[in-house]
Amino acid sequence: MTLLITLGFLSVLMMLALTFILASRTERKAAGANADLVRTRLLAESAIERVKAQMQSEFQGKVYPADSFFNAASGLWQGRRCLPSCNGADTAGIQDALASTSGELQYTPNAPLHSSAGWVPIHSTRSINGVDRRVLMGRYSYVIMDDSGKIDPSSVVDVSSTEDTRSTPRTGASVTEINLSDAGIANANKFRPNTATCGEVGLMPADARWFSLAHMVRAMKPDLSQSQFNQIVNNLYPFSSDVEKFWRDANGNGTWDEGEDADRLNIAAAPTMEQIYNTFVGATRAGDDAAAGADDCAWLKDVDNDGWFQDWKNTALASVAEPLRTVQARQFIAAQVAANMVDYADIDSVPTRAYLDTGGNIHEGSYAGTFNIQGAEKTWGVSEIALKVEADQYTTAVVAPPPPDPATDDVVTFDLTNGATVPTENFKPSITVLGSDLVNWGYRQKVTVQVVVGGDTYEPFGPSTQAVTANVGDDANPRTFEIPKEYAAGTSIAIRIKYWKKTSTSLSGTQNSHWTNEMTTYSTDASAQCRIRLLRDGDNIPNVPGFQNQTDAAYYVANYVNNNKMSMTVNQSIFLFEHTSDLGGAGADFQDAVCLITLVPGTPTPPPPVPVYDFTITNGTSVPTGRFFLTVKCLGSNLVNWGYRQPCTVKVKVGSTWYEPWGSYTTPVGSNVGDDNNPRTYSFPDAFPENTPVSVQVKFWKKVRTTYSGALNSHWTTSREVYSALSSDFNRTYVLRNNSPVPNVAGFQNQASAKEYVKDYISGGLMKMADDEAIYLFEHTTDPTSSGADFQDAIVLVSMVDEMKILNAGLPPVAPPPNATPSDPAQGNALRFRVGLKGEIFFPYGTNANTTTPPGTLTVACTAEVNTATGETKRVPMTSTIALAQATNVAGGTMMSSADFDCGDWVEVPNAFNYSVNPPLNWYTVSLLQIDSITLKDNYGNTVDSFPGNGSFFCNWSQGGTSTDDASMYVSAKSYDPLMNDRSVTDPDFFKYWSISPADRTQVAATAEALTADVGTLTYGGYAGADYCDIQVKNNPILRLGEIGRIHSYQPLRSVRLWAASTADEQGSDTAILDVFRTAPGLERRGKVNINTLEPAVLQALFADASTTSASTVASTILGRRAAGTVFTNIGQVFAINGVGGSSKGNDWAEEDAVGKVAELITCRQNYFTVIACAQAVKDIAGIPYTTLGETTPRVAAYDQMDVKQNPDGTVDKYIDRILAEQKMQIVVYRDAFSNRIKVERIEYLTE
Repeated sequence: MTLLITLGFLSVLMMLALTFILASRTERKAAGANADLVRTRLLAESAIERVKAQMQSEFQGKVYPADSFFNAASGLWQGRRCLPSCNGADTAGIQDALASTSGELQYTPNAPLHSSAGWVPIHSTRSINGVDRRVLMGRYSYVIMDDSGKIDPSSVVDVSSTEDTRSTPRTGASVTEINLSDAGIANANKFRPNTATCGEVGLMPADARWFSLAHMVRAMKPDLSQSQFNQIVNNLYPFSSDVEKFWRDANGNGTWDEGEDADRLNIAAAPTMEQIYNTFVGATRAGDDAAAGADDCAWLKDVDNDGWFQDWKNTALASVAEPLRTVQARQFIAAQVAANMVDYADIDSVPTRAYLDTGGNIHEGSYAGTFNIQGAEKTWGVSEIALKVEADQYTTAVVAPPPPDPATDDVVTFDLTNGATVPTENFKPSITVLGSDLVNWGYRQKVTVQVVVGGDTYEPFGPSTQAVTANVGDDANPRTFEIPKEYAAGTSIAIRIKYWKKTSTSLSGTQNSHWTNEMTTYSTDASAQCRIRLLRDGDNIPNVPGFQNQTDAAYYVANYVNNNKMSMTVNQSIFLFEHTSDLGGAGADFQDAVCLITLVPGTPTPPPPVPVYDFTITNGTSVPTGRFFLTVKCLGSNLVNWGYRQPCTVKVKVGSTWYEPWGSYTTPVGSNVGDDNNPRTYSFPDAFPENTPVSVQVKFWKKVRTTYSGALNSHWTTSREVYSALSSDFNRTYVLRNNSPVPNVAGFQNQASAKEYVKDYISGGLMKMADDEAIYLFEHTTDPTSSGADFQDAIVLVSMVDEMKILNAGLPPVAPPPNATPSDPAQGNALRFRVGLKGEIFFPYGTNANTTTPPGTLTVACTAEVNTATGETKRVPMTSTIALAQATNVAGGTMMSSADFDCGDWVEVPNAFNYSVNPPLNWYTVSLLQIDSITLKDNYGNTVDSFPGNGSFFCNWSQGGTSTDDASMYVSAKSYDPLMNDRSVTDPDFFKYWSISPADRTQVAATAEALTADVGTLTYGGYAGADYCDIQVKNNPILRLGEIGRIHSYQPLRSVRLWAASTADEQGSDTAILDVFRTAPGLERRGKVNINTLEPAVLQALFADASTTSASTVASTILGRRAAGTVFTNIGQVFAINGVGGSSKGNDWAEEDAVGKVAELITCRQNYFTVIACAQAVKDIAGIPYTTLGETTPRVAAYDQMDVKQNPDGTVDKYIDRILAEQKMQIVVYRDAFSNRIKVERIEYLTE
């Protein structure tokens, strides 16, 4: 018994021992397995780090790396662009390793990819029999899938529009306009939010997004086939991220460098002209810095490829050597377009004027001696100016003309007295230093300037006691200072010049202390009179050579010389200063300081105030405060009752008189306005006195019997009359004027609403009409609160235009001026001549602008000079406000012109001829015909076109030869573009903007007017027929990037060009300008599509209903360029490709409207990649023989290699080296295409 107990106890102990042993063994195995899993995960993470390093290295400098990815032409991998790990020596199990599924659908297929796809081995050292041996510890593989050019379904879907039909037109405002069905996605509405408010409700979680392809598959099972999933994989990707930045290649090396990203400018936020300009030209912009062009934006650099720009640059800046020529030319282009952009969007219609300083900075205003810029506004421009000189050999003296009227005279007369300019009327002066060149003791002396006006002393260019700071004796002239004060007539203007010499010739002269005042010359000092010369218009030019090779005085006044005479405006005088006291020596060259004084008229005594024209609306009656012309327009009438449309008749009461503008008020058949022929207009021929009340009455008619046809007046009887001025009808009449709220009443029973009839007068949610217009809305029903009260039963516009507004615009035609006396055919010993002017202006934005947007005054200043055989000379300046009596609709716009020449008074030249000698002295010559300046104002007195802006005259001519008979001579200048004409003949590029006749300015001859001038026939300037010319001015902020194509370009008759109608036109397009702007707030955007995509379906969805050609054609065109090696580096480049749009250059509006539908939905920056990585922990074994791949000779397993027994077809039969653990991972990687910065956005462990 004891033995049995003992044996039992021992058995129990044995069982416990065995249990402990088994438990220990299990725990050791579990620990080993866990270690293998940890090792495998670390290997997988190593694979990911290798992928990132590979991207950083191999993708550097590649904007779209997928161009070099493997793309299977057939098989299960077809359509998936990928880059696998490569090792052809170890491919066993690679198909399984790279395969991944979403549900039961294959994302990366379990199929052969490429013979080079293989495993990357991982080695370690193991002690075997006391010897350290290199062994295989594991391996990993990966495949990088390109997802860069795909559509983010989370971003393009929304709750209010379906994905299989288009409920609203494409505008380009949001990526939600892209329809997934256009990319071939089946059941596209399933991608919509589950909170959709219309159409089929989708499966995307509310207030969330699609987080991965697996997320979409899980939501859509089981209704998703493999083929449908393949279409999703190839074209959709639930990640997108773009930053609103553009690449500014600041050093011009063609490679992105740190610091070359720039924020896009929000063009919808009304940026300033300076902000726009600086965005174009970058931070380095000094006009004398050769490196300034390097950081120009891509658009400015592309301008170099435009033929017009090259020709203009080499003409306008011929005196400037490269590369500064291109730098300065681009800056001018940038400034012009910046000014045009501001004028397109600002609310006024006054052109922006600007200039560039020597530092390449832009400023508002004008400045003599620089490139001056005038923006393109929605206003009139000068298209032609013609000048006529009529000469008459005359026998009796001509009565002298009356003195000029100070109220209309733009000339400031002055005397030159004792070294001073003394104006004889109120004035504002400015001083321009034309030059200073004084060299003594081997260096150039400093010169400073003071201007003394009456009792005021100005130091316009710095303190005159500081020789360096205020020096004008350099090469930076001309420099101008406008004195900010108005002075009374008789106030003298004098100039004080200080000359400076070094205190020691050894000093550098860079500090004020290095200089001492050598001499001061004050022009009015009696002792200084011999050292100054004062010049005015018509004087002989100074003929004094420069001392010791210095520039002579004639050089500095060259812009003011014509036919060996000083040719300035009559408001200018020039002071020449001499430093030396030896006026008989060669050093007296009178160019040591050359100063120009320019006078502009001061404020005249104001006339009695003119009452402001307006009108009041009281109890349905409009009462103008001044004399007015009346026009009434029926905008519509739509009253339906009893199953038919009721007629409506109208009468207007003006004062106490009733008028029936469209027929008898009592005849509904012949005078009905309730039809589809509206609008209809009636203009009263005569003006009405101020305070004359205007009211409107309408009568609605109904059939006597509903069976009547209504063809006779007798079929109708009065239904109701509504009179705007009758108190009982006040609640049935609305009267609207400018800035009134828009009527918000729906039309009754599907009739058009009142808002529809007045839509042309709505802007910004308010009524936008002229200040002299009112709209009357009439209601037929007696209950204005009922649904039938839609206030569109009759709508009448009343326009009460100020009589002075019409007369100031040059309408109606005026009588010829009283001095239009014909010449006398007789000969005599005297000559008389007179000057006449004709003008033509053009409004390119619409017809009938002479009434809707009437111009103000056109004022031209000109000068004529005649020389005779007896030595007599007569020069006559004239300023005329030209009457624009003719208006014509032409070229999509409105032209106004003179009916005849507006001639000045006859000017006599006594003793012009001598017939008592043989041969007789009987000839004369017109030595100068000069148009000095042109100023066009709008109806509010704002200057809208004024040139030239460089301070010189506009253009001049002279007669070729002489005349001995009465003669008329004509010259003219025609602008190629009336809104881009600010040039003078002294500008080298004048003929890029103007055509003149005669073309040879020295060969004017007596001829017929028609051979020289054709005022009233628009020769150039019509936008409607020009190529790439859909110029518009919105006067409201830009909303879409495509609107930039409506903005006036930098060249005449051309809008900014955002497309190419031919392959030849691809060069020099403006499409890259799109890349520097945005219209949405914030700098981060989701949902944009990478335009470098290689997926046809993505491009077709992007351009569906957003191109003038088919989306499939656009996709084929783009992919063709991509296959040829094109890679887009800015969002505008794609639109420059011929074939993305149409081929008609005249279809500019439609083409650039299409550009606007896509431009803000694309990017070149975002790259996305999905990486599938598989890692395996391996136990390396040696010494075991095996056969593989059908071989008959056995192999022997060895360390440091993967030994696998494979079937003849390459599939794995058995792993000799054991696979201890495996880990699969999937990551999403974002890469910035320019900076090559990489960010892992999502990590997912697939299998373990």
